[in-house]
Amino acid sequence: MGIQSTRAGWIRFWGLLSCLALGAFFASEAPAQKPVPGGMLTIALAAEPSGLDPTTNPSAAIKRVVHYNLLEGLLKVDRNGKVSPALAKSYSVSKDGKEYTFVLHGGVKFHDGSPCTAEDVKFTFERLLDPQTAAPYRMYYEAIDSIQAVDSATVKFKMKKFDSNFLFNLARGDAVIVSRQSADKLKSAPVGTGPFKFGEWKRGDSVVMVKNPDYYQKGLPYLDKVTFKFIPDPSA
Repeated sequence: MGIQSTRAGWIRFWGLLSCLALGAFFASEAPAQKPVPGGMLTIALAAEPSGLDPTTNPSAAIKRVVHYNLLEGLLKVDRNGKVSPALAKSYSVSKDGKEYTFVLHGGVKFHDGSPCTAEDVKFTFERLLDPQTAAPYRMYYEAIDSIQAVDSATVKFKMKKFDSNFLFNLARGDAVIVSRQSADKLKSAPVGTGPFKFGEWKRGDSVVMVKNPDYYQKGLPYLDKVTFKFIPDPSA
């Protein structure tokens, strides 16, 4: 499957995930109705993920649970299929397209209370590019030459060559920003910056997420709790 055909699938899929992360299901009855905070949601999944680290095992089952909900990238794909800021509040690109500078939202914290900084962004992509990490989609980021944490909120990517898909690739589920301090927990109890925090994983049954009260986008999420229930047989 090529990049272009894969992109169309991501746009449809990520649009659904962003609705979940914001608790938008409560607004479905009437477009003008204001979403009501609170409540719980249970979603059936046909497959249980083997782990929850989307960088090392970016399967669809994992993305359904973690992307946009627990873990976020510098950028995201919005409902119109356009790349827009996420953890990065702004970015700029050099005229030759070989240098990208991102400025992070201030005051963002990981779920363990540690600050999300440019050093974490640098760590994330160096980890992704490390052959020992064995990231299946490492090739999407191999145009990166170096990553510099200019200050705590600014990170600069220098490219080996121009890559027309680079910004889009930064919105992929395997490019989510992870904490330097908690990367070893990603497979079983991921620590991210998303609107929900990891609650528990009942193997063979469900993954539970709970509301992140310190989420940097004030007023979100609307939901208090989301449960992904594994039901291999849809008729069950």
